[in-house]
Amino acid sequence: MSSCSMLGGGSSLSNNPAVAAQQQQVEYLEQELKEAERYKEEAEQREKAAKDRLSAAKHELKALEAQAKARGN
Repeated sequence: MSSCSMLGGGSSLSNNPAVAAQQQQVEYLEQELKEAERYKEEAEQREKAAKDRLSAAKHELKALEAQAKARGN
């Protein structure tokens, strides 16, 4: 990869077809990364919610087991 002083100069496409194609590829991949990060965040939130539900269910199970034991069942 060669460096160029035009990098970072905004999203305008160059007159050079190879440069323009690479700029488009970079923009596409940046958008793909943003989407993947959004999916990751959503998955992490679903994971946390699932862990919270599991913890609550385990807590309720322990309480029910304690009640059953106290009643002699």
